[in-house]
Amino acid sequence: SIIIITPVSTVGIALAISLSGIGSGAAAMGVVATTIVLLINSWKVNKPGVTVAIALGAMKGMMPSVFAKPVTMLPFLLTAAISGIPVALFNIQGTPTTAGFGYIGLVSPIQSMVKDAAVPSSVMNNFINPFVAIIAWLVIPVIAGFIAQFVFSKLLKLYTPMDFQQDL
Repeated sequence: SIIIITPVSTVGIALAISLSGIGSGAAAMGVVATTIVLLINSWKVNKPGVTVAIALGAMKGMMPSVFAKPVTMLPFLLTAAISGIPVALFNIQGTPTTAGFGYIGLVSPIQSMVKDAAVPSSVMNNFINPFVAIIAWLVIPVIAGFIAQFVFSKLLKLYTPMDFQQDL
């Protein structure tokens, strides 16, 4: 989940190491977790365009804010850990190409549901139904993101949403 807000390409790494199957699903869910945390914090302090840009895939634009206060990475990790549970429970899989995308273009959620004849069964052999996909890709990460926000921002007071203020 942390790599998506660095200059390193998550898709590039996934392709380089041929990350597939459940590992690809977990990597994609990590990207989703980071996206959710950034969205939760961004909508409170940034212009709507910044939040929309994050939702469309501009998480790397938040690097200055996140690197200025590294403790803001903790909610990414907690949200990713909680969001990773359905990946294991439902055997959510992906391909090396979809591992680093998360919500971007809905590539990862769609790939986890749709059987593609071009993808060999050695790469991806399990597909989830749309109901499970909504729970796994949306409901659980959003709940986990709000839990992480509460724990690290309200309870422990390690950061505030203002730490995520950014002009893209």
